[in-house]
Formats: sequence, structure tokens, C-alpha cells
Amino acid sequence: MLVWVATSAFLGVFPLLGIGELYINGLSFTVGGLFMTLILLAMSGIFLQNTVAGVQQIKAAKQEKLAPEPLRAQAVAGTQKGS
Repeated sequence: MLVWVATSAFLGVFPLLGIGELYINGLSFTVGGLFMTLILLAMSGIFLQNTVAGVQQIKAAKQEKLAPEPLRAQAVAGTQKGS
């Protein structure tokens, strides 16, 4: 899971370097440069959103491990009584 989050973070930041390169070379204000910027921003957003979801999953798993056993048993018993 941690490798997946790290890879997503890298792939989220990497397209931003491409946008910087387009800006430095002066191509960011051409039609092709604008479309490339939009594509790179979309790719970056998808991978960074994937990173955030992975971090939330890791945090949830850690909180679940830290929860005391009686609370887990009460939660399960409470859901079974209601149904």
C-alpha cells in the first residue's frame, strides 16, 4: 500500500515539471501548449487524488488497529441488535 501511495505521489508531481518546462520554453501560451497543460494538470490531479485516498486508507487502517477490542465488540453487537 505504501509503495502504491509513493508511486501515485511521484506520478502526481511529475506532470507539474512538464508544465514548468512548457512555461520556461515559452510554449505554454500556444494552442498546443495550452492543451498539453490541461492534459498534464488532469493527470496530476488524478494521481494526487489517488494519493490522498491511499493516505486516508492507511490512516483508517491504523485507527482500526488502535481501537480497543471491547469497543469493536460493542459496535458489532449494536448493529446486530438493530437488524
